Amino acid sequence: MPTASGGRATPSAPAETLSSIARKFECRPAELAHANGVRGPRYTIRPGQELVLRGCSGGN
Repeated sequence: MPTASGGRATPSAPAETLSSIARKFECRPAELAHANGVRGPRYTIRPGQELVLRGCSGGN
């Protein structure tokens, strides 16, 4: 899904974690967290939260 700035984004699904999304889209969890302002140590995301996929190359 494109973002307003022309990048890609994806909504998180129930039971998905930042790490599972990073694996799916072939990027590092820390990079994905930084791009979305998600802070550690738990890197909590909500179902339906739009995550910008800056630095990610995989996925659909």
